[in-house]
Amino acid sequence: METKEYKVGIFKIVLPASYKTTVGDIEELQKVYQAITEEIGTRYYLEFIPSDKDIQKYSSKNRYSYTEGPYKLEIVREGSSIYIHNRGYSSKFIIEKLMFLALLEQGFSRIHGGGVQDLTSKSVMILAGSGGVGKTTTILSLLMKNPTLAFMGDDIVVVDQNGTAYPIFRKINVYTYHNQYLKNITLKDNILRDILTKTINKGINIFRNFLSVSYEIPLYSTGWIGEYDIQELFDIPKGTRGKVTTVGYLEKSDTLKVCNSESDNIITALVNETIAEETWGHVNKFYGIATNIFRINPAVRMYSILQNALEGTQMIHIRLPKIDTETRSKLVSILEEVYGNGKKGIKGSVS
Repeated sequence: METKEYKVGIFKIVLPASYKTTVGDIEELQKVYQAITEEIGTRYYLEFIPSDKDIQKYSSKNRYSYTEGPYKLEIVREGSSIYIHNRGYSSKFIIEKLMFLALLEQGFSRIHGGGVQDLTSKSVMILAGSGGVGKTTTILSLLMKNPTLAFMGDDIVVVDQNGTAYPIFRKINVYTYHNQYLKNITLKDNILRDILTKTINKGINIFRNFLSVSYEIPLYSTGWIGEYDIQELFDIPKGTRGKVTTVGYLEKSDTLKVCNSESDNIITALVNETIAEETWGHVNKFYGIATNIFRINPAVRMYSILQNALEGTQMIHIRLPKIDTETRSKLVSILEEVYGNGKKGIKGSVS
């Protein structure tokens, strides 16, 4: 059987040549996890097995099987080799879940958040929080104002046990309220995204559960424009590995308030938010793979890694109302001061 090999993050992936529709997804993931590939290297072998019969020859006890109607997922692990038979599920979806759990096993944790890096000191500030809270807007605002900052990621940042952050260059989800930053997008793109937004919003309530659970199609809130590489939009440098010095956790509120926070509170929030994001719509499959293939409790493992990684790191809690120009400008000024102060933190709270 003819196969093709790809390096994606800590995975060496082998695909049958017949998996033509998967190649585009794999090539996209190669770009997303480029820094992980370069800095950490390959630690697992992943092979997609097209035949249900062929995967049965692997008799390892580390096996996970899930069948629902015409859909089937079977994963078998032997040492650092993982074999996958998939019928109906997105290969990209499977690889992403395996990547999250494999990184945890190796002492690395993904965080649902973005970040910026100082180009001189290489220090990193991570901004985390739930979807729609203002992470992207805040990160873009910091980058637009400060040419000395580099982009570390919008939706995911990886951190190791020593507190070193690795950039993850997943495309950013752009919404209509980001339009102030989108001067470089062409008229053709504007027309296309308007059509997409209207189409998605029209059927989103009816098809939300069906599309997300059955086909792993991401559904976005009202006003979604599309996905873009950050450098398709702006002339912004991309970050490299660097030490995390500041972590901010964003939550929605009626008024702007920024204050220091206990480390355990922020780490607990990071774990809860990241696990919720990873398991959304697929809780049983996620924990089935974690338990049977990696033999870990993801939340416990993630908390342990972050406790070591973020020891002594400046932790801040950001209560954020709906961002307007004035609020955004004020928050950026506060974050610039906090980030520049290193571990000095904030005296009391700032609002």
